[in-house]
Amino acid sequence: MKNETTLKEAIHALLRMYGLEEKMQGIDLIKAWEDVMGKTIAKHTIDVVYKKKVLTVKLDSAPLRHELSYLRTEIVQKINEKMGKMLVDELRLL
Repeated sequence: MKNETTLKEAIHALLRMYGLEEKMQGIDLIKAWEDVMGKTIAKHTIDVVYKKKVLTVKLDSAPLRHELSYLRTEIVQKINEKMGKMLVDELRLL
């Protein structure tokens, strides 16, 4: 019996082995931020950082940050749905 793995599985294992899986997920989450939030909010986004299940988003508008703070739970749900798995536990708005 052969020890067969798909290319996808091999790449995934390699990313995990070198500790790059979270960084790749972070890149995907940055892309998902614009898809989930729309272009208007994305234009006011200065930076998006993902680390240890926390998505930190820096915005250039205090009123927008305040408004989005009321929607944190819904935003986290939408992002996790977009990603197809539970990657984000907390959303920090700066």
